Amino acid sequence: MENKNIIRFEFAKKGGLKYISHLDLQRAIVRIIKRSSIPIRYTQGFNPHPKMVFALTLSVGCESECELLDVYMTMDESRPNVPLYTPEEFKEAILPNLPEGLDFINAYYPSRPFTDIKNAIYEIAVDLKNEVDVTDLLSSLLSQPLFVLKKSKAGDKVIDIKPLIRDYDVKQKENQLTLTLTLSAAQNEYLNPELVITALKKEEAVLNSFDYYTITRKKILF
Repeated sequence: MENKNIIRFEFAKKGGLKYISHLDLQRAIVRIIKRSSIPIRYTQGFNPHPKMVFALTLSVGCESECELLDVYMTMDESRPNVPLYTPEEFKEAILPNLPEGLDFINAYYPSRPFTDIKNAIYEIAVDLKNEVDVTDLLSSLLSQPLFVLKKSKAGDKVIDIKPLIRDYDVKQKENQLTLTLTLSAAQNEYLNPELVITALKKEEAVLNSFDYYTITRKKILF
């Protein structure tokens, strides 16, 4: 069932915006929503702030074609469960105020909560230092236990991230490598694609082959 208290805003984050932090992105979107005069709901308490929730965080330096943000809307008090704004009105209001690199994709009433998110698909484009074929090596590494040091507030520990890699595809043309990864994005099981790169580069042949790479989140899967 659609939740008409919320408008889900789907957008792309690319270009220079990939270098701003999650917190800075959140602040920027709050300013955009205010400038667009969108009737967003505010939290209760001494320091109320706009009520909105991102589906997933995105690491600095990564681009995305599928970011999701739930914007909680003010409702019409005279007509319970009737929103003051429709997704179409949201689109019309916000489009003129979006900066370069933050591209509108869609706005709609969500039917599933973010807690239902299971996986996310990433594309990693790698410039290799030479044309030596590394597809078999990478496929082999991704098919077996893959250990990496994970840092957290509770402390650092070595974990095997292989169970969180749902699927992978490796393609190479000359010195251009494309690595497509489907990774767990579930609550308490989120796998950052940077951790996969870190684990792969522990192999000397991979470390010596990789030059520059970019990461793009392509799709969020419920």
